[in-house]
Amino acid sequence: GVRAGLHVFEQLRGSSFAVAAAEQTFGYPDSPFRGVPLRGAKRTYTLAGKIDRVDRSDGYVRVVDYKTGKFDADPEAYYTGRKLQLELYLAAASAGGEPAGAYYFPAGGGFFDGKEEPYRMQGYTVGDDEVIRRSDNAVQEKQKSRFIDVYYRGRATKGRLAPDVFGPFIGYAALVAENAVRETEAGCIAPSPYAGACSYCPYGALCGYDPGDGARKEKGVGAEEIADIAARRKGE
Repeated sequence: GVRAGLHVFEQLRGSSFAVAAAEQTFGYPDSPFRGVPLRGAKRTYTLAGKIDRVDRSDGYVRVVDYKTGKFDADPEAYYTGRKLQLELYLAAASAGGEPAGAYYFPAGGGFFDGKEEPYRMQGYTVGDDEVIRRSDNAVQEKQKSRFIDVYYRGRATKGRLAPDVFGPFIGYAALVAENAVRETEAGCIAPSPYAGACSYCPYGALCGYDPGDGARKEKGVGAEEIADIAARRKGE
């Protein structure tokens, strides 16, 4: 815990971002952050929740979620609707500002080989070098940041998205959540698990569903494809 806390402190001290809110609710009547509006077939709903940390640097906004166990920041998990948390958080927290990044902070203790910074945040960053410089004040050209998993004025990485891609990519989360709302309103209860989901489901004995080889699978989905889907759905 001490080690993780020291890395949080070091990341904040070495960047231009400062903590603006912690354990911050959004979407509730007494919350300063608005919720994420979701359009259903019958009415509009407001998605509410709680964000571990919101950072700001002038008008830029980023969200951080602490994870002590395993986490999946790959586009495939996002595309299939299994991991919408970070993007929905950023959609709520960045209203009126410039969304800069959405990250998991790996706070779990464990062994590492000493070759890689163990607490580098994982997730998605808008591909603006100014944001990367603000995230790591000491970052050098063509080097990876100490604090986020992207390069500064260097080669592209899967977590660095062009500004015109980043917005639609984040907006995809609301589209998936809206589909869930519509299906719930319609009374849809058909099981449709993703591959591997049933292996750790605590309600397996109650459900009794065995997907066999029919579980959903997706491979090779990229962030740009996800952003393109969201843009086309909104008619852009």
